[in-house]
Amino acid sequence: MPKFVKFLDVAIGDWLTNYLDLLEKFLGEYLEKLEEEYEEGDMDEEYFLYQRNYPNILRESFFITCYSILEQELVAVCKSQKELKSLPKDINDMRGRGIDGAKEYLKHAKIELSTAKSWEDIKNIQSIRNCIVHSGGNLTNLTDKKSQKIREYIEKRKDRKDITIENDKIILTTEYCRYVVNTFSEFEFDTKCRLVDSEGGEIFQSIKLS
Repeated sequence: MPKFVKFLDVAIGDWLTNYLDLLEKFLGEYLEKLEEEYEEGDMDEEYFLYQRNYPNILRESFFITCYSILEQELVAVCKSQKELKSLPKDINDMRGRGIDGAKEYLKHAKIELSTAKSWEDIKNIQSIRNCIVHSGGNLTNLTDKKSQKIREYIEKRKDRKDITIENDKIILTTEYCRYVVNTFSEFEFDTKCRLVDSEGGEIFQSIKLS
């Protein structure tokens, strides 16, 4: 009788992409409306906020939502593995929290996520997320080590121009948000394959982040 590997079935990736498209459409239409109301050189503070500050705030919110979903999915996988393999420990027993705690817990289930192709990308995304959540995206509020890590990461992506630093503030673009969704999707697929291999079984349900 074949074993079944349990996954959480949450088709969220397409929804997030559609939501991002609607968000960008709204911002674009509102800016066009403001441009019609003001003559060139006569833009006020409201226009500046919608042109730069508000879009970045909304993209930060989208970005954090994506990351939170990934964390929840990994925690769900851990709970499924605990039940499936009757593991003695619980994810709350791990030192780390979030994706790091989930990674450590899945080691007990003989599943190693740190060797996943997209794991390094996810850790970099985690650094960006932590800076936004805990420091408002401002690098000057971080330790030198954490700030330098983020600066080097963004510097490596300078040709893509999808994430930048302005006055020590992280600025996200629509393209970077799409990159995050795609990265999580790749990681989800890799995790799915590792779970199946660890059991030598069949997929009963599937996690879908895209």
